[in-house]
Amino acid sequence: MHLNIAQNGIVWRQEDGTAVVLRPGRTGGKAIRIEVPTELADEFRLSTGDVVEGKIEAISFDEPSIDDEPSREKSFPETSSISTSTALRRADDPSSISYSEGADEDQSDIQRDEPTDLSGATGYLHSITSSFLSARLVSVERINGLSGKAVDDRPYPRRRNASERLPLHHRLTLAREADDFTGRLLDFAAPLSRGAMGIVHGSHGSGLTRSLLAVASGVTVNAPEVQIFILLLKARGEEMTDWRRRFPDAEIVVCPTLQDGASPDQTLRMADLVLACAQRQTELGRHVLLLVDSLTGIWASMLEAEGADEQSSADQSVARQRMREWVQKAGDFGGEGPLGGSLGGSLTIVGSLWNQPPDAEAEEDRELHPHLRLLEHILHETSCRIVLSDELARRKLYPCVDVLQSDAANDRNLLSEIEYDLRSAARQRLKSDAIDKRFQTLTELLDTTPDNLTMLRTLTEGAAVRTDARARWDSLFGSSPSPTADDSEI
Repeated sequence: MHLNIAQNGIVWRQEDGTAVVLRPGRTGGKAIRIEVPTELADEFRLSTGDVVEGKIEAISFDEPSIDDEPSREKSFPETSSISTSTALRRADDPSSISYSEGADEDQSDIQRDEPTDLSGATGYLHSITSSFLSARLVSVERINGLSGKAVDDRPYPRRRNASERLPLHHRLTLAREADDFTGRLLDFAAPLSRGAMGIVHGSHGSGLTRSLLAVASGVTVNAPEVQIFILLLKARGEEMTDWRRRFPDAEIVVCPTLQDGASPDQTLRMADLVLACAQRQTELGRHVLLLVDSLTGIWASMLEAEGADEQSSADQSVARQRMREWVQKAGDFGGEGPLGGSLGGSLTIVGSLWNQPPDAEAEEDRELHPHLRLLEHILHETSCRIVLSDELARRKLYPCVDVLQSDAANDRNLLSEIEYDLRSAARQRLKSDAIDKRFQTLTELLDTTPDNLTMLRTLTEGAAVRTDARARWDSLFGSSPSPTADDSEI
């Protein structure tokens, strides 16, 4: 079910009971705020994370803004189709036109997120640093994709009890077809389950985003019942476009960042709202996959909000617990609650994470980059771990998955007994090989076998690499060692 978060926004119910809808900027600009009258919010039991579809109207200039941070810029009426550069030149505030000086200046980073459909309402285009549209929700048609009586019958939001969490047992196959090498390699390295908390970690350029794309593609094909949410932080324009073109039915949200004039709290607010929205869907019995690119971006915003810009302060920050609580939201909620009954649903989270081998001297002096501390804080909360190899990345050998370092905590529950035994034997078989030889062996087997079960059988039987494949490898990457008697043993 497509919720269209980009157009409808997400409800944020504040501590004082007031409610607003935050509509995320398409390219990561500040969220547009839509006021929700308290009586309307109470009538429909709106809570944080709900997605509301309804009619809105513009708020006149005389009415105060509901923004929690007072705007430092003047607003002015323009239609939503007007270009940002033209609007800036018409602004009354001289400080707001500083970005438009010079015709040759690159305008690629300017926010262009004004929606074209506001039920006839006139938009209010603010300056770049506070780009949102002042409007009010006047009627509700659907909530979380529900309408009519289903809206009244939907469950109240609640914290999922431990008794509702089932052991992870439902596998999500990522390989789409025989020639999907990345998907098949991920399935072999660390089988993903519904309700898992998974991480993909490695250095920059090792294929972090590529691995998440493979996860999304595999789930789209093999588990169409799963709703896909994609949360992007500090993404480049071409990355946003690529995600949207590949997954037009996914809910893609780009968090505002410092580059967009947003504070760390505003970045975290949007990330928390997307997580809350995913939770609301699980309460309706739906299965959700939340992909985060990247978890390091969330961690960085948490540290920035505390001013923890060094390793020593990061190691004592509140962000450590806050990050653990964030990833602990994943789970398969098919069990019964304390009072019986089950809402069902599941939330699977898979996020990328920047990591690289630490410098021993810097670590001893507590001078590591604070972003590198994230892995050790959340590692024990994860059930699926994909490790990307720096060595393979340096040699441009993709997918550079280190199959021996990667693993899934619940693989015995996910695989058949035969596949589990074959996988264990195959991993043991690969232990004695250097990482480049493992890559050579696996890519050849992926190229010559129709599925992973056949690949595992071939690998455990010690089949030698084909002569033509070895010649092709040597021509590309240099000579490879010849197989020995020990290499062919299980």
